[in-house]
Amino acid sequence: MDIRKIIREELKIVLGDTTISINVGDEILGGKFKNKKVKVKEIGTNEKGEVTINGTALLRFRIPKED
Repeated sequence: MDIRKIIREELKIVLGDTTISINVGDEILGGKFKNKKVKVKEIGTNEKGEVTINGTALLRFRIPKED
């Protein structure tokens, strides 16, 4: 069995499913310092299987705190 497949399966068990409540039309923070408001136009995936927002990886954004 491929070691990468084993590691992926183990990570799925440890991390579980993570849900993030971001919808089209929401405003999140992006940019170099993650301080500029960006409106979500599309949510998808790239060739690596990562979640993308407006064509950029999800981890390049920050979700603002609710007041």
